[in-house]
Amino acid sequence: MARVMTGEGGYRVLIRMEIEPGAGPRFELAWGEMSAIARRHPASRGQSLSRVADEPDVYYIVTDWADEAGFADFTASAGHAEGGRKLKELRRGGSRTPMVVVQRVPGHLVPSAP
Repeated sequence: MARVMTGEGGYRVLIRMEIEPGAGPRFELAWGEMSAIARRHPASRGQSLSRVADEPDVYYIVTDWADEAGFADFTASAGHAEGGRKLKELRRGGSRTPMVVVQRVPGHLVPSAP
């Protein structure tokens, strides 16, 4: 993977995962386990999993990190190796796109009830 300079907004990786037909529930469970492992890493800034509405065997993972070094440290860890093995067993193909977060815009905040 090419080295990417990290901006103030952090380091993001977009992962497209094509999984074995019908393996969605097992994939989602395995991803949940992996995200719990990632959450414990100090450089983790969060993850999300989305499924393509009309392609049930295609998922996108967005994973945010403080910086590229933190992401690299996580991907070299034993926890990532174990969680990654479970995901790899269900994967047919995909891609990984590293990005620098340039700007963040928070969503609408609903005031708390008094």
